[in-house]
Amino acid sequence: TPLASIQGYAEIMKDPKYPLSNQDIRHYTGIIENKSLYIKDVMEDLNLTTRLKNNGVMLNKELVNIVSLLRETLIDILNDSRYADQTIELQTNEDKLMLNIDKILIRRAVTNLILNALVHNDPDVTIIVQLEQK
Repeated sequence: TPLASIQGYAEIMKDPKYPLSNQDIRHYTGIIENKSLYIKDVMEDLNLTTRLKNNGVMLNKELVNIVSLLRETLIDILNDSRYADQTIELQTNEDKLMLNIDKILIRRAVTNLILNALVHNDPDVTIIVQLEQK
């Protein structure tokens, strides 16, 4: 589990019996950071799920260009060093598609879908996000 990894690497770094190089320390702290970010994301999703089940989420709908929102979301994912080597394509037949949506919740949903696709596929798989207006 992510928490076990965090605890294990922290214990190794703390133990004076393990002589660690600066490279080892950077590697272990990178793992700890990634695992803690994962836990944070899981907690935020759990919180949102609970609020949705209990009707505790107020929708803040606004007119949004969903094409731009998808582009920005994909760019943000690819700017994350964990996914920088992945290939994600946006295919759309529209430059502008205005929808009345809750921008934050839609962005979170799209991000979760993309991250699941990245995590549960081989690194060389191309993720294609398609948006079309019929």
